[in-house]
Formats: sequence, C-alpha cells, structure tokens
Amino acid sequence: YSNARVSAARAMELIESGDHFTAITLLRSALENQEWINSQLPDSKLVDPSEATRLLRLLEKLEAMDSSVEVGRLVEAARSAFSDGDWDLAGEFYDRAISIQDSINLNMPDSSLARWKFVQELKNQRRKIEGEELTQRIESILAAPSPDESSYERALNLQLHVNEKFPNTHYYNLDRVSQLRERLIT
Repeated sequence: YSNARVSAARAMELIESGDHFTAITLLRSALENQEWINSQLPDSKLVDPSEATRLLRLLEKLEAMDSSVEVGRLVEAARSAFSDGDWDLAGEFYDRAISIQDSINLNMPDSSLARWKFVQELKNQRRKIEGEELTQRIESILAAPSPDESSYERALNLQLHVNEKFPNTHYYNLDRVSQLRERLIT
C-alpha cells in the first residue's frame, strides 16, 4: 500500500518538474500496486477503486502528452526529409506520426490532444510525397540521354496514373500526356 502511495506522490512531483518519462514508470507501479490491493485484499480498508481510476487516467493523459510531443517531432523530421528530397524517409515519419495521432484520437477522443483534422492534414502530406515521387520518376525517365519508345510509354503510363490519382493538384498534367502521346506516334 505504501508503495502505491509513495510512487503516486513521487510521480506527481516528477510531473511538476517535467520528467514525464520517470513519472509514467512510477504511475504504472502505483497503479499496479493499487489494482493488486483492490483485487487481492477486497476486505481491506486500503481498497480504493477511485484511486486506481485516478492513476489510470493520469497515466493515460501523460502517455498521450508524450505521444503528442512525439508526433510533433516526427512531423518536423518528415518536413525536413521532404525538403531534402528524401521522400522515403519523409513518408516513414509521416506514417508513424499518423499512426500515433490516430491512436491518441481513438483512445482519448474528448481530450484536447485529439486532433482529427490534423490527421487528415498529415495524410494529405503523405499523398503529396507520393505525387512528388511519381512526378520525379517521370522526369527521370524523360531526362535520360536518349529516351526510347518504351521510356515514353512508361512515362505516359505514369502520368496517366498521376492524373487519375491526383486530379485536382499540380501533379495533374494533360499537356504532358499530349506531348508523350505525340512522341509515341512519331
């Protein structure tokens, strides 16, 4: 019992000082101890279901706060990788950020940390990476020293795919489709 109370009290001090990582560990321990007391000592005056609930909510809130900070770090890393042209890495960072933020949204929908529109913005950024990758592939094919008919055909197919997948974006390019078709005809 004293372990549960001491761990909880120490966790609160750590939260105030900003050490969420250690506080989370202590809160888990306090919660585990309180749940053990509640389930194994049902006739004891130490049983306190409301304390277990309070600790669980605090633990969830801290974990969500830390996760939210991690989302911010991942988004910044994704933006940096994107501006450096490393689309694979940017995509990985966005995917991880989306996954974490989705989890926060689903597990704590009423929390101020739940950001539904933000997830959609991240997904839009992820799609932008795909558009950039495909456009870069097309440009690489066309920049070859002497593209042959199969190169033009690959570039045309990719551009048609881009136009279908990204119809209302700057990746959509009917002029390029026309130019590639002309090259294939001649």
